[in-house]
Amino acid sequence: RHPPIGGRGLYRPAAAESLARTIAQAAEVRIPDFAMPIRNLSGGNQQRLVARREIRIARRVLVAAYPSRGLDIGAIATVLRYLTDLRDQGVAVVLVSEDLEELLNVADRIGVLFHGRLMATIDAATADMETIGLLMGGRTGAGGTA
Repeated sequence: RHPPIGGRGLYRPAAAESLARTIAQAAEVRIPDFAMPIRNLSGGNQQRLVARREIRIARRVLVAAYPSRGLDIGAIATVLRYLTDLRDQGVAVVLVSEDLEELLNVADRIGVLFHGRLMATIDAATADMETIGLLMGGRTGAGGTA
């Protein structure tokens, strides 16, 4: 497989700009000048572009660590929609987050870690914040601790 913007040690500027335009359009980000550095965009737009770029190449598994951290509400909805679309296409999405509401709304299953140990894996449809919170604190629910 060859990279879309080059190959055999050659960089193709026209291909790079075409790919950047495709990603920006899919991410719903307007970029006034494709020659400007991405760091000149807002943090939310940067994250949308990075998420869209990674989603574009995900084939089997995508690990998304705190994908909504620091984003505005609109950008959060967009990034989470990207992840659910990918999941619906059959890609395994591993979402790492401390936002319980986000996990309950997006995940199929939730694995809870405490001090590097898997406390439980629970079905998101039947999970509740209290149970997850107890597991996050090392409690198993019936007064027990890890």
